[in-house]
Amino acid sequence: MTTSTSSAGHDATTVGRTTGRRTRWTEVDGVPVVSVEAPGELSAGLVLGVGWRDEPYLRRGVTHLLEHLVMREVHTRRAAVGASVDVLSTEFHVSGSPDVVVTFLRRVCELLADPPTDHLALELDVLAAEEREDGGPDLGATLLAERFGRRRAGLAALVEPATATLDASAVREWAARWAVAGNACVWLSGPVPGHLALPLPPGRPPSVDRGELPVGAPLPARLSLPDVPVAVTAVVPHAVATSMGANLLEERLVTELRTRRGLVYDVDVDLLRLSDGERHLLVTAAPPEGREGQVVDVVRSVLRDLAQRGPSAAELAEEVEIFCEDPGEQPDPERLRGYARWRAECRVLGWAGEETADIDEEARSVRPEDVRDVFRAVERSALVVVPEETDAEERVADLSVWPTSSPTTVTGRTYLPRWWKGVPRRARLVVGEEGVTLTTGPDHRATVRWEDVLGLLEDDSEGFTHVLVGTTATVPLDGGDWRGGGRAMAEVLRHVPEHLRARADAHSASGHGALAGAGPAPG
Repeated sequence: MTTSTSSAGHDATTVGRTTGRRTRWTEVDGVPVVSVEAPGELSAGLVLGVGWRDEPYLRRGVTHLLEHLVMREVHTRRAAVGASVDVLSTEFHVSGSPDVVVTFLRRVCELLADPPTDHLALELDVLAAEEREDGGPDLGATLLAERFGRRRAGLAALVEPATATLDASAVREWAARWAVAGNACVWLSGPVPGHLALPLPPGRPPSVDRGELPVGAPLPARLSLPDVPVAVTAVVPHAVATSMGANLLEERLVTELRTRRGLVYDVDVDLLRLSDGERHLLVTAAPPEGREGQVVDVVRSVLRDLAQRGPSAAELAEEVEIFCEDPGEQPDPERLRGYARWRAECRVLGWAGEETADIDEEARSVRPEDVRDVFRAVERSALVVVPEETDAEERVADLSVWPTSSPTTVTGRTYLPRWWKGVPRRARLVVGEEGVTLTTGPDHRATVRWEDVLGLLEDDSEGFTHVLVGTTATVPLDGGDWRGGGRAMAEVLRHVPEHLRARADAHSASGHGALAGAGPAPG
């Protein structure tokens, strides 16, 4: 097991301010450490710059598995400890006395440097159970994939497909690449303990593209899906005006939809940071049956008004008062801890936000037209989602239709279905030098090009032999369904390299339905 001793002093190297409090930067064992002066029990977190978006498709879940293996060893009822993996980063956090915090952080670093894998099979079963109980990707994750394709943030929509491939060597290799001092940052809600040690291996993370994500089809657009709430997603700038605008939007929607009309109980407005300059806005409201169209009308009307006129001066003044802390009041410890964690995440992701000096000062300078411009960005990039076969579809007829079928086909040998296999008579399978296209109807076409292949899963549980998963579509492939199907499968296997093939786990097969749509080709 790799160990080291603390090699750096704890004098401040950078001092910033937020909500009237001092933040200090230092370095311990090559790991940046940011501390914020917050009252109450000491809290801390080790943040790694790796999340779902960094995982290859056939390694989906490896970061989650590593987190489980580490937490299995450090979990204790004597302190508040926990861990999380999200789209962008991974965190191990603790609250307690300085000795408890120091012991936890040191032990986590030691385990990341030498991952314990004796209970790997058991933790894989736990991950499978967790995924079953969660019910698969939520609407927000699904819409990320619709908008951006199954890449980077859009990978959140994919189930963990073949966890049987995640053996001890895969976990250790992943930890060696990402759990290194140059990809970590620690945050603390109080002074840095003098005996803090962070024995992570030295090194830098792999070079990855963390620029802006491409948006697929022309926007604004509409999409109908079964059994969903009314939703709007958009790409907005990362700014304090955006955070304040999201709060104002939620307040207006709650007032209109709940207080005045009694249409919904709750409205959710969420922001997910995608890059240094962009966030993904997701608005959801679950309408009662038969009143879906009314909810859509209200949501679109509120968004339109904010884009045309922005908030009133009184609305914005009230939001500034709520958003900013009163200098004369005791600072909110939870807010300060959140700020420290945000600074740590910005550092590991290389985002400029970690240099922000005073969020409250920026908030007080926001003008109504700044918020208005945020909602003009919403109008330009909106994808409005409505429950299918309801009157809500009529209310969004003015928007372009979001494509649910691949826009192009490949050329190659065409295979006809065997009539007794239950495949639609007009279905066609084309396999060529560019990729594969499966057509099952006039508006149902899925194309996966070879350069876009994420994985080829062998799966008998759903009645087909293979599932070809691409960045924008999924194609089920069973040679027995097609005349000359053996030749078709041989061609597929010739084009998909061995490292992109795996046997699907039984628990992951149920997730193919979520992957079966054909989204737009990002570009």
